Amino acid sequence: MKLNRKLPEGPRYALIDTKNTNGISSEGYGLLLEANRALRARNGYLVLHSFNKTIENKLRITKLNTIFTIFNTREEALEFLAEESENPFARF
Repeated sequence: MKLNRKLPEGPRYALIDTKNTNGISSEGYGLLLEANRALRARNGYLVLHSFNKTIENKLRITKLNTIFTIFNTREEALEFLAEESENPFARF
């Protein structure tokens, strides 16, 4: 499945709440990576927040935590996106 067909051309940011997620399959990680790549190409971000400890540990072990933009809470994620939308040239 190609995610680019699912993402409209316009958005530069996507916020994903993982609070109620118990696990992510390899296909799920692949879709997240593809979405991240598509949004980065538009100078945007895929922002993930509220991971449980199991998923957080898997992201750390696989070093995917260095690829994704991750926050502990929804509030932190929204604050980051608000700052980014005010300064479209900001990159970290």
